[in-house]
Amino acid sequence: YRSWSKYDKAIEGQQQALAIAKKLGKEEDIASFLIGIASTYYSWGKYDKAVENFQQALAINRKLGTKHLIAWSHKLIGDTYCQLLKYDKAIENYRDALAINRKLGREDMVASSLEDLGNVYLDLDQSDKAMENYRDALAINRKLGIEDGEYVLNDDRISLSLLKVGGVYEYKSQYDKAMEIYREALAIVR
Repeated sequence: YRSWSKYDKAIEGQQQALAIAKKLGKEEDIASFLIGIASTYYSWGKYDKAVENFQQALAINRKLGTKHLIAWSHKLIGDTYCQLLKYDKAIENYRDALAINRKLGREDMVASSLEDLGNVYLDLDQSDKAMENYRDALAINRKLGIEDGEYVLNDDRISLSLLKVGGVYEYKSQYDKAMEIYREALAIVR
């Protein structure tokens, strides 16, 4: 239903599944259905309801100790706070996701968290902090994508990271540097 923009029907079906999971005491399923409900509210533009459900899922994932899902919940909460323009709360959740992903050694998700932070800092006109996070993400994406000295994996992530770095240079009116970075991104995707 969500893919057809019938959000109310999607919520109704997800809440029925949630009720069954609660009756069965299946905590993992409860958290999963809460994330589904929250994601539907997010798509619908009902961000307060999305945050509420994401936070309930986070609490369950904390209780279960599922670290990767705790990090994912923080990321989703951060995304939602961005939509609500509550950047301080978005930063807090992105930093929590970053810290957990670092402890877990999930380098791809570390890069993603750094990019999320960079996006917020750019929205806040803090281009130096944005650049720092984007460059760190780019370094990780490059490391993950190199094999025998050539980019063979992760090309999309590398080129997207380059575009973010180039965007900051453009934002700072450093057009020559921006063009250099954009050319590098183009070379990777060709």
